[in-house]
Amino acid sequence: MKNWKIVLTLLASVGLTSAGVTSVGHAAPDFSQFDQRARAGAKLKVGFFGASLTWGANASDPLKTSYRAHVARKFVSTYPKSHFEFVEGAIGGTGSQLGVFRLERDMLRYRPDIVFLDFSANDDIYSDG
Repeated sequence: MKNWKIVLTLLASVGLTSAGVTSVGHAAPDFSQFDQRARAGAKLKVGFFGASLTWGANASDPLKTSYRAHVARKFVSTYPKSHFEFVEGAIGGTGSQLGVFRLERDMLRYRPDIVFLDFSANDDIYSDG
């Protein structure tokens, strides 16, 4: 499945420098800049972009027991001096191809410092496309 590469390339091309983008279109998988800013107490936006699992499908309470809720709590406990805003851009039942088209509207307009991306349940793992 190559669709996730399109979304990651788009994320890299918008210049998310705090998430480790070194130049337009070339993402460096480096969490250190975000970590340094969070330890220093910066105001940071954390985005969750994806489909039903990102929204919290099958969680007993999406706001408390979804993976994004667990990640949010971990950020708050790990970086107590930082101030986080969590942005949720999930639409259940959709795949990464639609994600490419809604990336700007549902995530990038909020200018997140880091984005967690998941379309795993809805993209066909058996596809070559």
